[in-house]
Amino acid sequence: MYLAIDCATKCVVSMRLADNPNSDDAIRALRQIFEDKTPLAQAAECESTWHHHGGIGTLVTDMGPAFVSDAFQATVASLGVTSHLPPAGIPWMRGHIESFFRTLGHQLMPLLAGRTVNRHAKLTP
Repeated sequence: MYLAIDCATKCVVSMRLADNPNSDDAIRALRQIFEDKTPLAQAAECESTWHHHGGIGTLVTDMGPAFVSDAFQATVASLGVTSHLPPAGIPWMRGHIESFFRTLGHQLMPLLAGRTVNRHAKLTP
């Protein structure tokens, strides 16, 4: 899942699911940050719009192959955006997104049918 959060407002400004990490889907998710997504919300019969969009001052990603790819980095540079790639293994340097994913994992995922449980997974705080 590619997800972008505006750190000032905590609004999700882009969300995209992909089978495998790849630069094309990462670039599509990046472009979605700039778009009013109300037509998507209306098509899904949501109760409210998804009008949140805007520019980017600094883009912080992880070190995933889709984000460090030449294609993605060239797209970011062409937008005039500052890109920051904190080192792997230091999730607190991406606190907003890590917190969001933790909330999804603990509050949303248990409510979904068909969820599998890995009994051998190690949970860390």
